[in-house]
Amino acid sequence: MKSNLPAFLLIPLMLLIISTSSMPEGVVAQNSGSQKETQQAETDETAAQRSAQQAYARGRALTDSKDYEAAIEHFQTAVRLRPDFSIAREWLAVSYVFTKKYEEAIENYNKLIEEKPDYSSAYASVAYVYIELGQFENAAESCRKIIAINPTYVPAHENLGVALLKLKKFNEAVAALNSALRLAPSFSTYSNLAGAYDEMGRYEEAATAGLAALRLQPDDTFSLNNLGHAYLKLKRYEEAARVLNEAIKIDPKEITPYTNLGDVYLELHQYDQAADVYRRVIALNPPYLFDYYNGLARAYAGLNRDDESLATLRRGIEVDPNGADRFYRKLVEADPAKWLVEFKKASVSNDEKLAGLNDLGLAYLNLKRYPEAIEIFDRVLLFDPKHASAFNNLGKTYFAQGDDVKAIENFTRAIELAPKFPLPYNNLAQVYLTLRRYPEALKTCRQALAVRSDYAPAHYTIGLVYLRLGDRANAIREHRELLKLNPILANELYESISR
Repeated sequence: MKSNLPAFLLIPLMLLIISTSSMPEGVVAQNSGSQKETQQAETDETAAQRSAQQAYARGRALTDSKDYEAAIEHFQTAVRLRPDFSIAREWLAVSYVFTKKYEEAIENYNKLIEEKPDYSSAYASVAYVYIELGQFENAAESCRKIIAINPTYVPAHENLGVALLKLKKFNEAVAALNSALRLAPSFSTYSNLAGAYDEMGRYEEAATAGLAALRLQPDDTFSLNNLGHAYLKLKRYEEAARVLNEAIKIDPKEITPYTNLGDVYLELHQYDQAADVYRRVIALNPPYLFDYYNGLARAYAGLNRDDESLATLRRGIEVDPNGADRFYRKLVEADPAKWLVEFKKASVSNDEKLAGLNDLGLAYLNLKRYPEAIEIFDRVLLFDPKHASAFNNLGKTYFAQGDDVKAIENFTRAIELAPKFPLPYNNLAQVYLTLRRYPEALKTCRQALAVRSDYAPAHYTIGLVYLRLGDRANAIREHRELLKLNPILANELYESISR
């Protein structure tokens, strides 16, 4: 598992000096009465400015002590007394961000942008807030606006990369992050770039970027974990164990390094060490407890501690019944002896054996022997609970049986496990198409194309969606695209258009 550093918030650091100069020279008084009124107005304005500055200073003192909630009232007073007090308004917005009052933060940043359309730091902070809210398209739009105003503004390029990463537009994310690095290499940019490469399955590049991040900040737990994950995928197990142990030493309460380290020790058949890792993480009571009990049971099975292995899996089912796969429950509850045989096989299974089982399940699926196909795919998941292809094939089996809910569940899990694999996106879109959930079908197909722009089945599905929506022109456009990619699918889509 991996974690990406959040996009950083640009906090204003400059204090504003308020001028309290008297009435400019050259102003000629018309009469003594009007002069007194002018002097009084000037005195009132100066008093308001002074009060605004005092309120701002009190707010800043509170932010220095990280009491953002209390600071808000003083910054509000400052901008009420002086609406053009930009630095006070920016600190008001920052205080709203730190107290997670995001809508109020956006409102104040937008006021700053209205006053000064090229206010780069305000755009950057708006982008950060949109990322926190999960509004990644809006975040990307804000970043692009900054870049148009100031192409060398580093936070805009980095936050654009983070937003695109969240949108699973990995190639664009890498381009944006590399732009930030060309302008000013930084720890956070290298760390986010490592996350992007990891998502794309480009583990060598993920490791290179992760090492660059760690040269700048050697004790960062997230970067150590991500580097360990890259090494695990590259089968560089000893290096993975070294950096993951370092991550745990720095922050013993961070969960993800334990997860990856347990996988490393299982791959090395170092079952005593794996068992120790899983016992330690279970003591932290993390989410998804069944996965850790499952890992511990695997370690015990590898050590031939059969009774403990079975008892551990039973305990995992008890404490996290939603995490326990149906295949585990069926075997453990109905036939523990058979379960133990299968489970011990899982401890020594390799990729070739799993591929053979997966192919057998597909054969049953093609023969429409659905219960047997489900049994086989469940068995693959017993051996490897993170086998994306098995989840995808389970989705296809349930879809063929008309069980759309389970189909969506399994396709979604396949996407989570293998986000750079376009097939489950398109399969999920087919389910949405059947259910007439057309916007979701289009969105999912576009996610597939973001992963692989020449993925013909996604263009085919998009064409079918447009036909259902009565948009023949866009369906024809997809047909033209398919002519370049897959003439057979292009012909099938043409037949649908011609009906």
